[in-house]
Amino acid sequence: MMISVIDFVFVIIESILIAGFYGLYMEMKYKSNIMTILFLVLFFIVDLIATYLKMPDAFQMIFNLTAFFILLFIFIEGTISEKIMLSIFTNAVMMSISYLSVVSISKLYNVSFVEAVSDKGIIRISILVFSKILLFAVFFFFLNMKKNIIPELKAEEYLLITIVALISILIEYILRNYLLIDGRNYAVFFSTTIAMVVLNAVIYYFTIVISIKNHEKSELIKTKFQLKQQEEDYKNIEEKYKETLEIRHDVKNHILCALSLAEENKIEELKTFLKKYSNENIGSLKTFVLTKNNILNAIINSKFSEAENKNIDAKCIVDNDIDFSNDADICTVLSNLLDNAIEACERNNKPSKITLNVSKLEDEIIIVIRNTVDKNILEDNPELRTSKSDKKMHGFGISSVRTVLEKYNGTLTYELENDVFVTKVLIKNIC
Repeated sequence: MMISVIDFVFVIIESILIAGFYGLYMEMKYKSNIMTILFLVLFFIVDLIATYLKMPDAFQMIFNLTAFFILLFIFIEGTISEKIMLSIFTNAVMMSISYLSVVSISKLYNVSFVEAVSDKGIIRISILVFSKILLFAVFFFFLNMKKNIIPELKAEEYLLITIVALISILIEYILRNYLLIDGRNYAVFFSTTIAMVVLNAVIYYFTIVISIKNHEKSELIKTKFQLKQQEEDYKNIEEKYKETLEIRHDVKNHILCALSLAEENKIEELKTFLKKYSNENIGSLKTFVLTKNNILNAIINSKFSEAENKNIDAKCIVDNDIDFSNDADICTVLSNLLDNAIEACERNNKPSKITLNVSKLEDEIIIVIRNTVDKNILEDNPELRTSKSDKKMHGFGISSVRTVLEKYNGTLTYELENDVFVTKVLIKNIC
């Protein structure tokens, strides 16, 4: 009876370790305490069934893999690839630790593998204690690795880790059956088990390292493209502003010319002249904002003209005395955020509107952009990734904005107010 109670206690401990590892390694879908407790209880039931039904090892492994995956699918955030990999990898680790613990303790007490497995006394308790300590150590190691260095892996990288784990499970199962026949031949089993654990750890580690390097390379390519694109945008805005200034400079001469035609009663010539002048220049003269900062004027007027051309109602309120120590940075922030707002409005099936508010409070700039939406963007796209088909050449906008904000200890937040998407930016020490 005592040993049954001890087994029961260690099943609880193992369930807590496994459920805790999954919950910390990834993220729970449901944040309520009730769902967390239910997740733990279900893992306990699965572990209890596997422990007390005494299924053949092959069936127990299939049962564990299936049950673990179903629970991960229901309760844990992440892709299918992640969940398959994690359930198989965890079972491979648990099997290796279980066999390693039996071999180590049987060697310590100088008994055979079969005797150690069938023992109901102190040997059994020693195996349970040792295996749970090892399991905790391994889970702690992988959680620490996940926290510090693990990037988002690709499907093929998850597949590699999964295949290695499956091969390890198969080898461990074959070796266990071998030990049941020749109970004292520890050397092959022990060395192979250690080799399997090391192999899984090495594959896991180097997959992560390679993924990090690929990610860094990809980010470098994106950054170069992004800088080139921003430089072109900056030049285009400057040219647009200079063009507007030139047109404004010529307005007086055009008015004098029109007055002269009117005084001479050359009505047809006047109509022709005004029509030509209107078609060529009036569109460029549309001004939404006029502050002391020419770059700010150019950005807003350029983007709002683009919005208006796409039948988007655009309005803004901007403090007149706003200035920036780095025009390129404010160009990056405003251009990308307004591009996102315009892109979001283009997807609407109803009349769209964008409003911009830029204000100054001491040495801080506050930017608030509101744009109408048909649905909750944050539910479908919480990272605000680009919806354009060429994702390798787009989708850097938010990343660029965050890079600038980090430079000035700024913040970027989003929220949904009914059918209006609100982007709020606070930039410090840019004035």
